[in-house]
Amino acid sequence: MRQFRPLACIGAMAILTVLLPGKAQSQQAAHGNTEISMMHGFVLASSGGENDEAVIIMTPVPPVWRLTFWTHSRLIIETGFSFLSVSSDGHNVTIANFEGGVGANLASREAKSVPFASVVGGMVSMSASHEESETDPYIGAQLGVRTFMRDYAAVRFQTGFRHVFLKDGDGTNLIEVVAGLSFFL
Repeated sequence: MRQFRPLACIGAMAILTVLLPGKAQSQQAAHGNTEISMMHGFVLASSGGENDEAVIIMTPVPPVWRLTFWTHSRLIIETGFSFLSVSSDGHNVTIANFEGGVGANLASREAKSVPFASVVGGMVSMSASHEESETDPYIGAQLGVRTFMRDYAAVRFQTGFRHVFLKDGDGTNLIEVVAGLSFFL
């Protein structure tokens, strides 16, 4: 059975998008206001323990999917999720993340590069074999830019901050850096 490799898929989509005929333009209303993005990257996580010792972890991010709705103004509405399920040394770990937010495009839709900013909130759920599952809320913000290669396709880069409110009173801070492709319907 072949394993799904999201990074290989992103690379293949990018190559096909660049090689297909057409000229790079900004996103046009004729192609719709719905943006579908798939991104990969890494996250830096830091948390303070009981002794105020900070722990910093850098880890790859599972595929991050975003569905963004562009309004006729600069307002955008975003929803997204990521999911990771791994098995190692007889332990199964599943992490699911769901979020939503609002933001604004910081350039007109006719621009070739459209920076954006948004605020988000969501829930992250983690379950490990032989342990109780845990679901925690978070809030955050993100900044990014889309650079259009075609009127229907863009490269999307974003960095964001999330603060997860843990049940034990401690919090975890996450800095996420992801990049990928966006397609407009």
